Amino acid sequence: MMKDKKILVIEDDRMLSTIFKMFLSELGYSFVGFFMDAEEALEKMPELRPDAVLMDIHLPGKIDGIRAAEIIYQKYDIPVIYLTSDTKEATWQRALTTNSYGYLLKPVNKALLGITIEMALAKHFYDKEIKRRESRYRTLIEDSPDTIVVLTDNKIEFVNYAGLKLFETLYIEELLEKNIFDFVDSESQSIVQEKIAHAVSNKTKTGTFTFILHNINKKSLTIEAMGSHIEFKNKCSVQMIFRRIADFSSPAENNPPDKAYTSELSTDQHAFNALLNSSQEAIFLLDKKEKVILGNKAGRRFVSNILRRETSFDKPVFEILNFLDKIEFQSLFVNTFQGITHYLSRVFLINDQKYFFKITIFPLVTGNDKNIDKICVSIFDLSDKKNTEIELQQIKTDILPLFDSSIQRFYLVEFDYTIVAFNKAAANIIRDEFNHNLEKGDNLLDFIPFEKKDQPGFFIEKFVQARQGEHVIYRQRLNIDGQEQWAEAHLEPVLNEKGEIYRVLMWTLDVSKEKLSEDALIESQKKYYSLFSEASDAIIIVDHEQGDVMLDCNSKSCELFGYKKEEMLGMNLLLLSPPKQPSGSASDEKRDRKIKEAYEGISKPFYWCYKRKGGELFDAEVSLTVIKLENDKKYLYAMIRDISERKKLEKSLIDQQQKVKSLFEAIPDAVFIINKEGLYTDYKADIKNSLGSYDMIIGRNIEQFFKGEKLAEVKNKMNSVLETGEVQTAIYDLNTRKGVKKLEARISKLNENEVLSIVREIG
Repeated sequence: MMKDKKILVIEDDRMLSTIFKMFLSELGYSFVGFFMDAEEALEKMPELRPDAVLMDIHLPGKIDGIRAAEIIYQKYDIPVIYLTSDTKEATWQRALTTNSYGYLLKPVNKALLGITIEMALAKHFYDKEIKRRESRYRTLIEDSPDTIVVLTDNKIEFVNYAGLKLFETLYIEELLEKNIFDFVDSESQSIVQEKIAHAVSNKTKTGTFTFILHNINKKSLTIEAMGSHIEFKNKCSVQMIFRRIADFSSPAENNPPDKAYTSELSTDQHAFNALLNSSQEAIFLLDKKEKVILGNKAGRRFVSNILRRETSFDKPVFEILNFLDKIEFQSLFVNTFQGITHYLSRVFLINDQKYFFKITIFPLVTGNDKNIDKICVSIFDLSDKKNTEIELQQIKTDILPLFDSSIQRFYLVEFDYTIVAFNKAAANIIRDEFNHNLEKGDNLLDFIPFEKKDQPGFFIEKFVQARQGEHVIYRQRLNIDGQEQWAEAHLEPVLNEKGEIYRVLMWTLDVSKEKLSEDALIESQKKYYSLFSEASDAIIIVDHEQGDVMLDCNSKSCELFGYKKEEMLGMNLLLLSPPKQPSGSASDEKRDRKIKEAYEGISKPFYWCYKRKGGELFDAEVSLTVIKLENDKKYLYAMIRDISERKKLEKSLIDQQQKVKSLFEAIPDAVFIINKEGLYTDYKADIKNSLGSYDMIIGRNIEQFFKGEKLAEVKNKMNSVLETGEVQTAIYDLNTRKGVKKLEARISKLNENEVLSIVREIG
């Protein structure tokens, strides 16, 4: 178990949070606190920094559990385990789209909770390690000055930045999924094919070779290449490294169609590279002939996905963007070349689907003469936003009858507390309680008990919080006509079309019955938790103030200690312990220290030796916490787990480890542990210490000790051992500090990633 890991609980049910706290303590975790809403938890996250979070999906407030989990993982890289009683497919499907590390259905089993937390922590650890390794590898690849290309079935699956320069393109899409032999000179294809096939079939390297490559602009380049077999996206692939040696001019290059135009285009590409490739808008660069000469990645996706056309440019704009009205936009282009920028919102029917676009046409000044010789057309797709607005308007129309028939009281209020809208339930409650017919223009404060406009109090404080953007929820106890009542109020900010808060929506509900039920439930469960009698561990409640007498215990306590329940109740807890603990300390002194720690809030599990009714001693793990029951009186809550068998197993494992260590040390030969990458990870010198010291071996690679054919032989034998599990023998000469020695190595499989090599001198 990953001991001392900090767990945070975000759960709007206080009783469940108490049970989770108990479970986590029993499981050996540190409970760092709980929150009933996501907003408060997110504010405290930098300070608490838990190792994992237990998250209820349905939380009150603006942020539900799934959104909160996304924020926590993205911002703090903390694993989140969902808690819910909701089994609807829509809920868990939405949860699956996040980086969750578990999904537990309530009521949660303690054992399953512990297993899920352990798996989440382990998975998160390995996820971070994989990301670290991938980041290091990706940085190395991306920053390499050499072209690196990954081929799968001869198709380009990856190319780094140096490769884009070699092929003379800004867009990786022009290379991905293309056959590498589309770029290899016909006279070079046989050697390239031979080298790649050899690397794939033998899972080895290609060796260094040269060939002629034609890039996208038909420029011929002499390439020095080398490659090796790799697994890429779970497929057998080849990673190639290309290094340019010299250039060869193709016939087409000697007579380009428009050399000045090509040079000008290259300049524009560099000037607009950051703008074109970082923007989410589809951007097209037009010359004075209204021809599209450049487009960014978003523009290519726009043409391909929305217009469903080929993504080649260098064509008239109305041939590519054929949905534009030619008469209108030709006039707009003329104005733009005169320095006018146009901002347009348009609706278009494209391929039988309605789209909402924000279009910006702006002039572009290039060269020293400051002339406008090009313009940009930027298209931003607002369709999703507009469709959402339409859906929301429809929802508003659909829910208006529900709003008016709801038993909840709704008030729409201006910042000065003027009521501008309300439903029937609100009107009825005001009429019944205040003998007033509610009207638009009434002041809300006239109907809030104990609140005056010139004497700000509790409600006004909450109202101001809502005006500032918070979703406020509170419960308030009221005394109406001598009767105690409870109301739950929600204050939510309302936004206008500009996204500005301009009103507050208040809705209230009489929760008096629910509050009475909650109080009754809490009172009934304060003394006995729902799982008290069924707990797999012994649970004893102790009155420390009355001399550590036992007030209550579960059936597991009687089974563990051998007493009947009536014998245990009223007994001093110390009678269950021997006079001294195995460490030699007196049981009563050590007990006093542990009780003092519990009252100080230190509740880590600890070892204790107990005594059964018959006098038999046994080992136990104890969790001791302080709880409050009736009248807020404090009691000790002791959870005791019999670990006798675990102690025996631990002793057996220690004895076994000692035997293995003794056998290991008794071997006169040198012993090496080597991982599958060829690194020495552990080493024990032979009895003569003839092969070198520990520091001379550890961390080095077998390539530093073996060369040529012998290196290949050793690697092959190691691979064979890892794949088949059969022991292999290798005989070789090694130049040691005591001269050249003839050695025999017996190589056996240690685990999936390492081999054990026992080496002895044979002559």
